[in-house]
Parts: sequence; C-alpha cells; structure tokens
Amino acid sequence: MEKLENPEKYKEKFRNDFENDDKYIDYLVEQRMNRMFKEKDEETRKQRAIEVQRRERANKISERINKCFATDEEKQDYLTTVQQAFDQGLEELIDKERYVSEYIQNSDNGPRLLYELATNAELVKNVFSQADPMSRIMELKLYEREMAKNKEHKKTAPVMNPNMVIGKPGISTSKTSDIFSNDADLKSFIRKR
Repeated sequence: MEKLENPEKYKEKFRNDFENDDKYIDYLVEQRMNRMFKEKDEETRKQRAIEVQRRERANKISERINKCFATDEEKQDYLTTVQQAFDQGLEELIDKERYVSEYIQNSDNGPRLLYELATNAELVKNVFSQADPMSRIMELKLYEREMAKNKEHKKTAPVMNPNMVIGKPGISTSKTSDIFSNDADLKSFIRKR
C-alpha cells in the first residue's frame, strides 16, 4: 500500500539520480544488504516453520504411542522392537513406499501398525508384495480393521455370578435362582402369588 502512496521512494534509482558516485555506491550497497536481510529473514522463517512442524509431528507420534501402548513396558518393547526392525531394513522398505509411509504416519494406529510390521514378517510380505501403492495401503487398512476387531473381542463382558443375591445389599441374604430357567420354578412362583 505504501508503494502506491509513495512511488518515488520505491522507484528504482540509477546513477543519474545521484550527485556523485559515492552516494550511488552507498545506495547499491544498501539495496543489496536489504535484499540479503530479507532473504535471511525468509530463510529463518522457513526454518522455524519446519522446526514447529517437526515438534508437532513428534508430539502427535508420542500421543499415538501413548494411546496404543498403555504401560511403560509396552512402550519400551515397542521402541526396541521397531528399532531392531529398522536396523534390519524395515525403515528403508517403508521409506521407499511414500504412500505407505504417509499412511502409517497419519494413522491413529500408526505405532501399532509399525509394531505389527516389525514383528510379523508375513504382514510385511503381504503388504509389500502388492503391485501398486493403493493396494499396499488397502492391505494395511484391512489389517488395521482386523486388529480393531481382535481388540474388541479381547474386551469381555463381566461374568455374572449365578448365585448372586438380587436386590439391595444387606436386605436379603438368601440366594435366588432364575425362576424363568425351568418350568417347575416358574409354576411354584405363580402359585405363591
């Protein structure tokens, strides 16, 4: 906006605009220094933005690891297992496949998938033997869905004690049976009423 209001200030100047060579050289040096400072500031801003993104990514990964692995032992097992697999070549294999790498990084279950890839050679074979990147991602999604189903099956409902006292605690200590389970108990209940 200031360039529009004050165009003379921002207009490029030439040798004829100055009284002598010294002032023209000072002007050129000042312009060059300003350009260098702008470039340096821009580079610094880019570096800061990259550093902020790196920290955010590290925080997200840390949150996902904490979500996927509850105890410190599980986290330590995850870190050592994945590092061993990376040392054996899993990291290069994943890094070669950009879409697979991005999927694992962006998935909420990324650490669990990475752990499964590190421990399950058959899964690595199934995923990376697919012909195209989308098939590899679909294979990971299917495995992720299978992991979610297995996780749901592990959660079991609490077992009800068949001889548990029914009613408010402390009122009755006699054990009752389910009267609807057999006909004789149901008939005797109806006759009592």
